[in-house]
Amino acid sequence: WHLTDSNSFPFYSKRLPQVTRYGIFNPNQVYTPNDVLDLIEYGTQRGIKIIPELDAPSHAGKSRLNVFR
Repeated sequence: WHLTDSNSFPFYSKRLPQVTRYGIFNPNQVYTPNDVLDLIEYGTQRGIKIIPELDAPSHAGKSRLNVFR
């Protein structure tokens, strides 16, 4: 599961919340840690292994430009 895109980082990280703040398109379109766990559980119940993939920094888009300022 490709969580990030070249122009968006729609995953909320407790460790680095500023990545989400600078990298999202819309604050209503963010995967929370509970969303990720729910999706993994949903897949597990159906015999599907879901592996969250975070491509950073190359696919974190604009978030990587501002996160450490």
